[in-house]
Amino acid sequence: MRKSFIPFTALLLISFLAISCHRAEPELDSWSVFTYEEYQGRLYASQFKDRVYIVLCGNFAGIEASLKLNHLCTQEQFEIFKEKLVEAGCESRGEAEKPDVEGYPDLSMYLSFVFSSDELHDLWCQFGLE
Repeated sequence: MRKSFIPFTALLLISFLAISCHRAEPELDSWSVFTYEEYQGRLYASQFKDRVYIVLCGNFAGIEASLKLNHLCTQEQFEIFKEKLVEAGCESRGEAEKPDVEGYPDLSMYLSFVFSSDELHDLWCQFGLE
């Protein structure tokens, strides 16, 4: 009886820690919407407290997907970020209440297989966030 109690307690403790450490994404009031023809997609960006939240929906090498990213960002950096998106060929489409990701499965967990940390760092630098 005692032997089965220890693994059960350990499993319960690990489950509790995993659930309590997971942070829910904040409810954001509005999202800036951009289209990007090269990827037949949309980019949603919102700034909350000290972070920018990005949802990118598009066709990546024939795969329809959405990717979620976030990064440290001040309000000033967020304005620069939006300007740099337009300079990079995105078209501003106004504001939306939330990202429309219907038909775009979330493949964010695979982002680290596609981009190295150096490539992500270069991307953040390119858009004025580092």
